[in-house]
Amino acid sequence: MEQEPIITLSNISKSYHKRKILSSVHLSIHSGHVYMLQGSNGSGKSTLIKIAANLVAPTSGIRKVAAHKTIRIGYAPDHLPKLKLSSSEYLRYMGRIAGIDKHVLADKILELHRLFQLDPGSSAYLLHYSKGMLQKVNLMQASLQKPDLLLLDEPLSGLDAESQAHLLEALQKIHMEGTAVVAAVHDSLLIEALGGTMLQLKEGVLSVESNVPSQAAAAPSHSQVEIKGRAEPDMLAQILMRYPQARRQLAESNDLLGSDDFIVHLPYGQSQQLLLALLQAGAVVDVVIPIKEG
Repeated sequence: MEQEPIITLSNISKSYHKRKILSSVHLSIHSGHVYMLQGSNGSGKSTLIKIAANLVAPTSGIRKVAAHKTIRIGYAPDHLPKLKLSSSEYLRYMGRIAGIDKHVLADKILELHRLFQLDPGSSAYLLHYSKGMLQKVNLMQASLQKPDLLLLDEPLSGLDAESQAHLLEALQKIHMEGTAVVAAVHDSLLIEALGGTMLQLKEGVLSVESNVPSQAAAAPSHSQVEIKGRAEPDMLAQILMRYPQARRQLAESNDLLGSDDFIVHLPYGQSQQLLLALLQAGAVVDVVIPIKEG
Protein backbone atom coordinates (compact mmCIF):
# COMPACT_ATOMS: atom_id res chain seq x y z
CA MET A 1 0.00 0.00 0.00
CA GLU A 2 1.43 3.36 -1.06
CA GLN A 3 2.15 5.79 1.74
CA GLU A 4 0.03 8.93 1.91
CA PRO A 5 1.83 12.04 0.59
CA ILE A 6 2.95 14.48 3.27
CA ILE A 7 1.81 17.40 1.08
CA THR A 8 -0.63 17.27 -1.84
CA LEU A 9 -1.23 20.15 -4.22
CA SER A 10 -4.44 19.65 -6.21
CA ASN A 11 -5.50 21.73 -9.21
CA ILE A 12 -3.39 24.70 -8.05
CA SER A 13 -3.60 27.92 -10.05
CA LYS A 14 -2.05 31.27 -9.23
CA SER A 15 -2.43 34.66 -10.88
CA TYR A 16 -0.79 38.01 -10.18
CA HIS A 17 -2.50 41.11 -11.58
CA LYS A 18 -4.50 39.02 -14.07
CA ARG A 19 -1.32 37.24 -15.24
CA LYS A 20 -1.57 33.49 -14.75
CA ILE A 21 1.62 32.05 -13.21
CA LEU A 22 0.45 28.50 -12.43
CA SER A 23 -2.31 26.58 -14.16
CA SER A 24 -4.02 23.48 -12.71
CA VAL A 25 -0.87 22.12 -11.05
CA HIS A 26 -1.00 18.72 -9.34
CA LEU A 27 1.89 17.52 -7.16
CA SER A 28 2.11 14.84 -4.46
CA ILE A 29 5.16 15.10 -2.19
CA HIS A 30 6.11 11.84 -0.46
CA SER A 31 8.23 11.39 2.65
CA GLY A 32 11.93 10.99 1.91
CA HIS A 33 11.57 11.64 -1.82
CA VAL A 34 13.37 14.26 -3.91
CA TYR A 35 11.73 16.47 -6.54
CA MET A 36 13.76 18.70 -8.84
CA LEU A 37 11.81 21.55 -10.39
CA GLN A 38 13.12 23.03 -13.63
CA GLY A 39 11.84 25.87 -15.79
CA SER A 40 12.85 29.17 -17.29
CA ASN A 41 12.97 32.41 -15.31
CA GLY A 42 9.44 33.55 -14.54
CA SER A 43 7.97 30.08 -15.09
CA GLY A 44 6.53 29.95 -11.56
CA LYS A 45 9.07 27.78 -9.76
CA SER A 46 9.46 30.13 -6.78
CA THR A 47 5.70 30.64 -6.54
CA LEU A 48 5.03 26.90 -6.51
CA ILE A 49 7.60 26.35 -3.76
CA LYS A 50 6.07 29.16 -1.66
CA ILE A 51 2.62 27.61 -2.08
CA ALA A 52 4.00 24.24 -0.96
CA ALA A 53 5.50 26.03 2.07
CA ASN A 54 2.12 27.65 2.78
CA LEU A 55 3.70 31.10 2.46
CA VAL A 56 1.56 32.10 -0.53
CA ALA A 57 -2.09 31.23 -1.05
CA PRO A 58 -3.14 29.85 -4.44
CA THR A 59 -5.77 31.69 -6.44
CA SER A 60 -7.61 28.38 -6.71
CA GLY A 61 -6.99 24.76 -5.81
CA ILE A 62 -6.22 22.91 -2.59
CA ARG A 63 -3.06 22.38 -0.54
CA LYS A 64 -3.54 19.35 1.70
CA VAL A 65 -1.31 18.12 4.54
CA ALA A 66 -1.26 14.42 5.50
CA ALA A 67 -3.95 13.63 8.05
CA HIS A 68 -3.00 13.10 11.70
CA LYS A 69 0.55 14.34 11.11
CA THR A 70 2.54 17.40 12.07
CA ILE A 71 4.76 18.16 9.11
CA ARG A 72 7.87 20.23 9.81
CA ILE A 73 8.77 22.31 6.78
CA GLY A 74 12.07 24.10 6.19
CA TYR A 75 12.13 26.81 3.53
CA ALA A 76 15.24 28.42 2.04
CA PRO A 77 14.50 31.35 -0.28
CA ASP A 78 16.74 32.19 -3.21
CA HIS A 79 18.79 34.56 -1.05
CA LEU A 80 19.22 35.59 2.57
CA PRO A 81 19.37 39.29 3.46
CA LYS A 82 22.69 40.63 4.74
CA LEU A 83 21.86 41.38 8.38
CA LYS A 84 23.81 42.97 11.22
CA LEU A 85 23.83 39.67 13.10
CA SER A 86 26.30 36.81 13.41
CA SER A 87 25.25 33.39 12.13
CA SER A 88 24.65 32.10 15.67
CA GLU A 89 22.66 35.20 16.63
CA TYR A 90 20.47 34.90 13.54
CA LEU A 91 19.81 31.20 14.14
CA ARG A 92 18.94 31.88 17.80
CA TYR A 93 16.35 34.44 16.70
CA MET A 94 14.88 32.07 14.13
CA GLY A 95 14.82 29.22 16.65
CA ARG A 96 13.02 31.34 19.24
CA ILE A 97 10.42 32.36 16.67
CA ALA A 98 9.88 28.66 15.95
CA GLY A 99 9.49 27.96 19.68
CA ILE A 100 12.47 25.62 19.99
CA ASP A 101 13.66 24.95 23.55
CA LYS A 102 16.76 27.06 24.21
CA HIS A 103 18.93 24.08 25.23
CA VAL A 104 17.84 22.05 22.21
CA LEU A 105 18.39 25.12 20.04
CA ALA A 106 21.93 25.69 21.34
CA ASP A 107 22.89 22.09 20.52
CA LYS A 108 21.26 22.29 17.09
CA ILE A 109 23.09 25.52 16.22
CA LEU A 110 26.44 23.88 17.05
CA GLU A 111 25.50 20.77 15.05
CA LEU A 112 24.53 22.82 11.99
CA HIS A 113 27.69 24.91 12.12
CA ARG A 114 29.72 21.69 12.08
CA LEU A 115 27.65 20.25 9.22
CA PHE A 116 28.01 23.39 7.09
CA GLN A 117 31.63 24.02 8.14
CA LEU A 118 31.17 27.45 9.72
CA ASP A 119 32.57 28.79 13.01
CA PRO A 120 29.74 29.03 15.60
CA GLY A 121 31.81 31.45 17.69
CA SER A 122 32.43 33.93 14.89
CA SER A 123 31.27 37.48 15.63
CA ALA A 124 31.32 38.45 11.94
CA TYR A 125 28.01 39.84 10.73
CA LEU A 126 26.04 38.29 7.87
CA LEU A 127 26.43 41.77 6.39
CA HIS A 128 30.01 40.83 5.52
CA TYR A 129 29.43 37.21 4.43
CA SER A 130 30.11 35.97 0.91
CA LYS A 131 27.19 34.62 -1.11
CA GLY A 132 28.31 31.05 -0.40
CA MET A 133 28.47 31.64 3.36
CA LEU A 134 25.07 33.37 3.32
CA GLN A 135 23.56 30.41 1.50
CA LYS A 136 24.96 28.06 4.14
CA VAL A 137 23.22 30.09 6.87
CA ASN A 138 20.07 30.12 4.72
CA LEU A 139 20.03 26.31 4.62
CA MET A 140 20.93 26.14 8.32
CA GLN A 141 17.84 28.16 9.31
CA ALA A 142 15.70 25.92 7.09
CA SER A 143 17.08 22.85 8.89
CA LEU A 144 16.73 24.05 12.50
CA GLN A 145 13.76 21.79 13.29
CA LYS A 146 14.97 18.68 11.41
CA PRO A 147 12.38 19.17 8.67
CA ASP A 148 10.26 16.45 7.15
CA LEU A 149 10.26 18.55 3.98
CA LEU A 150 12.98 20.93 2.78
CA LEU A 151 11.92 23.47 0.14
CA LEU A 152 14.82 25.11 -1.69
CA ASP A 153 14.75 27.92 -4.22
CA GLU A 154 17.88 27.78 -6.43
CA PRO A 155 20.17 26.70 -3.55
CA LEU A 156 23.37 26.57 -5.67
CA SER A 157 22.77 29.57 -7.90
CA GLY A 158 25.77 31.87 -8.30
CA LEU A 159 28.05 29.95 -5.91
CA ASP A 160 31.67 29.06 -6.56
CA ALA A 161 32.75 25.42 -6.86
CA GLU A 162 33.94 25.14 -3.25
CA SER A 163 30.69 26.53 -1.82
CA GLN A 164 28.67 24.24 -4.07
CA ALA A 165 30.67 21.24 -2.85
CA HIS A 166 30.06 22.15 0.81
CA LEU A 167 26.32 22.57 0.28
CA LEU A 168 25.95 19.40 -1.78
CA GLU A 169 27.63 17.32 0.92
CA ALA A 170 25.42 18.85 3.64
CA LEU A 171 22.23 18.35 1.60
CA GLN A 172 23.14 14.72 0.93
CA LYS A 173 23.48 14.11 4.67
CA ILE A 174 20.17 15.86 5.43
CA HIS A 175 18.37 13.83 2.76
CA MET A 176 19.92 10.56 3.99
CA GLU A 177 18.22 11.22 7.35
CA GLY A 178 14.82 10.90 5.64
CA THR A 179 14.02 14.49 4.71
CA ALA A 180 12.01 15.02 1.54
CA VAL A 181 13.41 17.71 -0.75
CA VAL A 182 11.74 19.92 -3.35
CA ALA A 183 14.24 22.19 -5.10
CA ALA A 184 14.02 24.68 -7.93
CA VAL A 185 17.18 24.14 -9.97
CA HIS A 186 18.70 25.38 -13.21
CA ASP A 187 21.71 23.06 -13.52
CA SER A 188 22.45 19.37 -13.01
CA LEU A 189 24.64 19.45 -9.87
CA LEU A 190 21.89 18.88 -7.32
CA ILE A 191 20.14 16.41 -9.60
CA GLU A 192 23.30 14.32 -9.90
CA ALA A 193 23.93 14.44 -6.14
CA LEU A 194 20.42 13.55 -4.92
CA GLY A 195 18.60 12.12 -7.94
CA GLY A 196 14.81 12.13 -7.73
CA THR A 197 11.79 13.03 -9.83
CA MET A 198 12.40 15.64 -12.50
CA LEU A 199 9.57 18.15 -12.89
CA GLN A 200 9.23 20.79 -15.60
CA LEU A 201 7.25 24.03 -15.39
CA LYS A 202 6.41 25.60 -18.73
CA GLU A 203 3.86 28.37 -19.19
CA GLY A 204 2.42 27.55 -15.77
CA VAL A 205 1.86 23.85 -16.50
CA LEU A 206 3.71 21.21 -14.47
CA SER A 207 4.81 17.94 -16.04
CA VAL A 208 6.86 14.97 -14.86
CA GLU A 209 9.93 14.58 -17.07
CA SER A 210 11.71 11.54 -15.61
CA ASN A 211 13.00 9.77 -12.54
CA VAL A 212 16.75 10.22 -12.17
CA PRO A 213 18.82 8.03 -9.81
CA SER A 214 21.55 9.69 -7.78
CA GLN A 215 25.08 8.93 -8.92
CA ALA A 216 25.47 6.52 -6.01
CA ALA A 217 22.25 4.67 -6.83
CA ALA A 218 22.93 4.59 -10.57
CA ALA A 219 25.96 2.34 -10.33
CA PRO A 220 26.10 -1.38 -9.48
CA SER A 221 27.02 -1.97 -5.85
CA HIS A 222 30.19 -3.84 -6.86
CA SER A 223 31.60 -1.14 -9.16
CA GLN A 224 34.67 0.86 -8.21
CA VAL A 225 35.98 4.33 -9.00
CA GLU A 226 39.58 5.46 -9.36
CA ILE A 227 40.45 8.99 -8.24
CA LYS A 228 43.86 10.43 -9.13
CA GLY A 229 45.25 13.73 -7.93
CA ARG A 230 47.57 15.59 -5.58
CA ALA A 231 47.08 16.44 -1.92
CA GLU A 232 49.09 17.25 1.19
CA PRO A 233 49.87 13.85 2.77
CA ASP A 234 48.58 14.46 6.31
CA MET A 235 45.36 15.99 5.04
CA LEU A 236 44.81 13.10 2.63
CA ALA A 237 45.41 10.55 5.39
CA GLN A 238 42.86 12.23 7.66
CA ILE A 239 40.22 12.24 4.93
CA LEU A 240 40.81 8.60 3.97
CA MET A 241 40.35 7.53 7.60
CA ARG A 242 36.64 8.28 7.07
CA TYR A 243 36.52 5.85 4.12
CA PRO A 244 37.82 2.44 5.30
CA GLN A 245 36.90 0.81 1.98
CA ALA A 246 39.19 3.16 0.06
CA ARG A 247 42.42 1.55 -1.15
CA ARG A 248 45.31 3.95 -1.67
CA GLN A 249 48.34 3.46 -3.91
CA LEU A 250 51.14 6.03 -4.02
CA ALA A 251 52.19 7.23 -7.44
CA GLU A 252 55.51 8.62 -8.52
CA SER A 253 55.59 12.33 -7.77
CA ASN A 254 57.56 15.02 -9.53
CA ASP A 255 55.83 17.84 -7.70
CA LEU A 256 57.22 20.30 -5.23
CA LEU A 257 57.82 19.26 -1.63
CA GLY A 258 54.57 19.35 0.38
CA SER A 259 52.38 17.78 -2.28
CA ASP A 260 51.77 14.11 -2.96
CA ASP A 261 50.36 12.28 -5.96
CA PHE A 262 47.79 9.68 -5.06
CA ILE A 263 45.56 7.02 -6.56
CA VAL A 264 42.50 5.89 -4.61
CA HIS A 265 40.10 3.06 -5.46
CA LEU A 266 36.78 2.88 -3.63
CA PRO A 267 33.14 1.79 -4.15
CA TYR A 268 31.14 3.98 -6.54
CA GLY A 269 28.57 4.77 -3.83
CA GLN A 270 31.22 6.55 -1.73
CA SER A 271 33.12 8.23 -4.55
CA GLN A 272 31.12 11.45 -4.73
CA GLN A 273 31.40 12.12 -1.01
CA LEU A 274 35.16 11.48 -1.08
CA LEU A 275 35.55 13.68 -4.15
CA LEU A 276 33.71 16.54 -2.43
CA ALA A 277 35.79 16.12 0.73
CA LEU A 278 39.02 16.25 -1.29
CA LEU A 279 37.98 19.37 -3.18
CA GLN A 280 36.85 21.08 0.02
CA ALA A 281 40.25 20.39 1.60
CA GLY A 282 42.11 21.93 -1.34
CA ALA A 283 43.26 18.79 -3.13
CA VAL A 284 43.81 18.80 -6.88
CA VAL A 285 41.81 16.05 -8.60
CA ASP A 286 42.98 15.17 -12.11
CA VAL A 287 41.09 12.00 -13.00
CA VAL A 288 37.87 10.28 -11.86
CA ILE A 289 37.12 7.08 -13.80
CA PRO A 290 35.09 3.88 -13.22
CA ILE A 291 37.14 0.69 -13.00
CA LYS A 292 36.46 -3.02 -12.79
CA GLU A 293 36.74 -4.58 -9.36
CA GLY A 294 39.67 -6.83 -8.74
